[in-house]
Amino acid sequence: MIRKLILSSLLFAGTIQAQQAEKILHRSRAYRGPVFYSEQVKLWKRELDKSPRNAAAWENYYLATRYSEDLKYDGSVNDKGKVLDKILNDMAKQVPNSIEYIDCKLLNTGLEKGDAETLKLIQKGYAMNPKDEEVLEAYINYCELRGKTDEFQRLYKGLNDTRVNDYTIMEFNYNVLMSADKNAILFTWGDNDTYPARILQETRSVRTDITLINASFATNFPEYLARVLKQKGIVLGDAFIQKYATPTDMKAFIKALTLEISRKYPSVPIFFALTGDTENLFDDSLYCTGLANRFSTVRIDNVSKLKNNIENRFHLDYLRGGLNETPSISHPVGEEFASNYVIPFAMLYKHYKSMGESNERSEFYKSFVMEQAARTKNEKEMKEYLEN
Repeated sequence: MIRKLILSSLLFAGTIQAQQAEKILHRSRAYRGPVFYSEQVKLWKRELDKSPRNAAAWENYYLATRYSEDLKYDGSVNDKGKVLDKILNDMAKQVPNSIEYIDCKLLNTGLEKGDAETLKLIQKGYAMNPKDEEVLEAYINYCELRGKTDEFQRLYKGLNDTRVNDYTIMEFNYNVLMSADKNAILFTWGDNDTYPARILQETRSVRTDITLINASFATNFPEYLARVLKQKGIVLGDAFIQKYATPTDMKAFIKALTLEISRKYPSVPIFFALTGDTENLFDDSLYCTGLANRFSTVRIDNVSKLKNNIENRFHLDYLRGGLNETPSISHPVGEEFASNYVIPFAMLYKHYKSMGESNERSEFYKSFVMEQAARTKNEKEMKEYLEN
């Protein structure tokens, strides 16, 4: 139940219609809701009607259309994929040599197809602007999927220098890494819990012992998965990989993968970042150790590890306003990520309460949890959970 309360806080959507065209940020940086994007499609179309060679307007129009829910992938004449392709074709006529066109083209291109063409496009964009985060992320993905690890440090440093990942996101991911055991496998789920964690590993040598696996990549790219696992000394065999080579259900695949690794390599610790919805992934086999869950088929006492990770290894000053940092465009995402602390903090507060202890730390956990509950109008339920 507590996980459902937390997840509900992340499902907000903007409902206020804009009166003027606004810059559209990538959804991983800031999500504004379907009403906002639908309105922005119209507003940016007006801008393009006035100035058809405005590259920035084209990119905003493309992103607004991509994030709008007015058009669905339903195979109809209004299929969103066809609409986006048309926008790209129009961009190719109006602004073919712009970095904005390359950014949109890369978003529209599947990395599993057209290797030579995709790489050519990435390299062209990188030559035009080596600080463009969309190009950098596409370049990183390309190298990640093909094992070109010699490029990682340079590319991840470049992505870090863009400051597209707010300090709150970087500190959060530091704590995710600190939640896992030594030499563990750590599954992550999206942009904001993968790129920042890899930046920490590649540019700051933070928890390089951890094998970080993006669940989406693992599900859709068997060659990537086999290579990453082999680097850790794990070989599952062609039969297993081929059986799940084209999975339709990421959670089902990750579950099967976890069970197979656990069966063949029981000494390898497996963790899942809390940023993913793992509530129904396993029954009674996930144990919170901070901002990650440890998978174990036997019952373990995770409270002592949870307490040590949070109180001796985590960076928590940023949650108390103790860092003098300038927020970046993704700051709202970092603030939303703070809701993931509710589970571990609530557990620690209940631990101290069961021991009959009340101290500065336990009161901080309680107040933080209640502040997050207030944001989602769940104060009553959370208070009952904490006090029972």
